[in-house]
Amino acid sequence: MTEDVEKLRETLATLHTELGSIETRDPEVRNLLAGTLKEIADKLSAREAGLPVEPPVSPELAEAARQFEVEYPTLAATLRGVVESLSRMGI
Repeated sequence: MTEDVEKLRETLATLHTELGSIETRDPEVRNLLAGTLKEIADKLSAREAGLPVEPPVSPELAEAARQFEVEYPTLAATLRGVVESLSRMGI
């Protein structure tokens, strides 16, 4: 596993933990984010196994980050970092 993938996995684990500890006024946003984070983890596993990975999840994750921006700016900033990492990896 490359260093970038390992860092991304650690960030995803942190996001899962943070997501579990916050309360948002919109449970749909939480569900969107949780689903997107799971999809990212699945795509990372597929990529490491040499399987094709498509389509990119970055747009969905970017939208979740925008929706969390007002209530949770730190979480949103972390999400933006994940979006950038995914973009560099082609996911």
